[in-house]
Amino acid sequence: MKHQVSKDLEHLLVPIEQLETLPGNPRKGNITAIAASYNEFGQVKPIVAVKNEDDTGTVIAGNHQLAAAKRLGWTHVAVLYVPFDHDKAIAFALADNRTSDLGEDDQGLLHEMLMSVVDEMPEFFEGLGWDDFEIAAIETPSAGASSAVIANDGWTAPIMVEPDPETIQSLVTQGATATRSAGAKTNIQYTLVFNDAEQQAAWYSFLRYLKAHPDFVALPTTSAQVLAFLGKHVSQTD
Repeated sequence: MKHQVSKDLEHLLVPIEQLETLPGNPRKGNITAIAASYNEFGQVKPIVAVKNEDDTGTVIAGNHQLAAAKRLGWTHVAVLYVPFDHDKAIAFALADNRTSDLGEDDQGLLHEMLMSVVDEMPEFFEGLGWDDFEIAAIETPSAGASSAVIANDGWTAPIMVEPDPETIQSLVTQGATATRSAGAKTNIQYTLVFNDAEQQAAWYSFLRYLKAHPDFVALPTTSAQVLAFLGKHVSQTD
């Protein structure tokens, strides 16, 4: 039996093989981030499921928690079974997603809280998506609504501009190392120049899209995600 379930939840342990995900679940969660949390803290709140006639369970809250546990090689997870019929189970799943969406962060307090702990656990927070780009986006919020174009698949396109040669002498720094990464290998850093806060907000929205999209979320760095996106959407002959 392999798991990292809190001792207080061990009476709820269920073999993962007995669980199935909710069919047609519209939520697309970040399994990498959940796995990072599970790996660091273990499972401290149960997955919610309903019993099926064959004694298996269908997860109605925690489908991505289940996927993260599988990715980590766990054999068991803590599950709370609720006595809902099909319609009520679907309604609960929608309500669980919706109530999460309606919450908002106080950006100033969020940035202050992150800064108090991020340097102690840099790799963990990068696994949660709190890398330098995301923290910078909190530190420098958009000054007004973005006019960026929204594509059909939901991502906000970045606005690329040519830098002013009189103000930017060099866009490439040779031999730079990644911020806050101990023992980082030599790499090349590029500076993106924005005309205004709206362009910057569009860029950060694009990065968030990459971090959440199933085609790119598993890639290890932001640069790998950007290059993969370009390889998929930009013709190499243009």
